[in-house]
Amino acid sequence: MKKLGFSEGWIKKILDCLQGMRCGTYGPTISHLFFVDDSLLFVEATPASCSAIKEILSQYEIASGQIVNYSKSTVCFGPSIREEEIGRMVTILGVAQFKCHEHYLGLPCFSGNNKSKLFASIKDRVWNKLCGWKSKLLSVGGREILTKAIIQAIPTYSMNMFKIPISLLKELHRLCARF
Repeated sequence: MKKLGFSEGWIKKILDCLQGMRCGTYGPTISHLFFVDDSLLFVEATPASCSAIKEILSQYEIASGQIVNYSKSTVCFGPSIREEEIGRMVTILGVAQFKCHEHYLGLPCFSGNNKSKLFASIKDRVWNKLCGWKSKLLSVGGREILTKAIIQAIPTYSMNMFKIPISLLKELHRLCARF
């Protein structure tokens, strides 16, 4: 950030605010994610952090001439944060509280122990595609090309981020074989 011309005070304020969260036991700590026009910030759930975020965004608006649309912004808290604390921090930030993002960019945000249930949507999408096609009207080669080109591509995006359960992969193979 120094190379971009930010002052030491500004850099310290941002780094103090963005605590981040660890991804798994040995994974990296992530403080922020940017996707096209979305920004995800992972900070400590304290009024001081929320005030710092609000101040940083205000200074950004002044410096850039752009305006943050707070009506399109949301905040999400972990289960250990008390309701009165959440209310105070939501008021400071001036955004709506969102209980939990189940999916973001088509991928689950939280993964628990039941991976089969988590990725059931992949199986449903494959099944819906297969049901929509008239297999009787296609040759054996045509069915094979369709399944390889379309059906096998559906879980690929999720497989880039998660290890999909073997049981789900076997079920997808069974669905394709029955087609």
